[in-house]
Amino acid sequence: MKAVGKQLDLSTPSTSNRASVREMDFDGGTKETSDWLLGDGVGEEGNPNINSTEEIDSATEELTKKIHTAIDQSSTCKKFPHAPLPLPAPIRTLINTKNRLRKRWQESSDPNIKKEVNKLKKAITKILKNYKNEIINKELEEANTDDHVLHKTINKFKKKPPANIPALLGYRGLIYDTAEKANLFVDNFEESFQENPTPYSDSHIELVERKVRRYFNNNIQTPTPPHLT
Repeated sequence: MKAVGKQLDLSTPSTSNRASVREMDFDGGTKETSDWLLGDGVGEEGNPNINSTEEIDSATEELTKKIHTAIDQSSTCKKFPHAPLPLPAPIRTLINTKNRLRKRWQESSDPNIKKEVNKLKKAITKILKNYKNEIINKELEEANTDDHVLHKTINKFKKKPPANIPALLGYRGLIYDTAEKANLFVDNFEESFQENPTPYSDSHIELVERKVRRYFNNNIQTPTPPHLT
């Protein structure tokens, strides 16, 4: 038995009919991005010659492996340190609408669509900010001072990632250790605020002050009030 049929085109569709990049969000803060252009080689060799049902099963298994390999090679996963904020359905719908409009603009370069995308981005940013503030206020209202929940809640929202200070140039070369960087700042401040070692004369200072006072006393004239009639 020999399978006869139309040649199947398993290559990637043209970029005019589909977006080349696909993004998928998973639970746990993982985001997968797939670039279909990297999987264009799947199916280039054409359909295999099939003469039995065993060869059909073998060809199907081989094609499945190639498809999964192409997906793995064209996809990258990025993990976020924290799970994304769960959003209500109306906000998710608005974000999906913005993403669809952005893809349409990428394909058509229509300036009117670009204006709509920018308008939606500003609106979504404002909505997300208000939604986050509502969650913060709700957690603060429900926090109990007896079990230190209020203290933990405040610290959670105040917590910022530590600043990454690059290596500093010290007296003996580059400094990478945090404690040594702090000591370098201390030494620098101590040197900056030391008393001026230049010799000075008290009598000369008094002479200058005396001449300055004499100048202002002799040159300042008291204004005469206007004559009243």
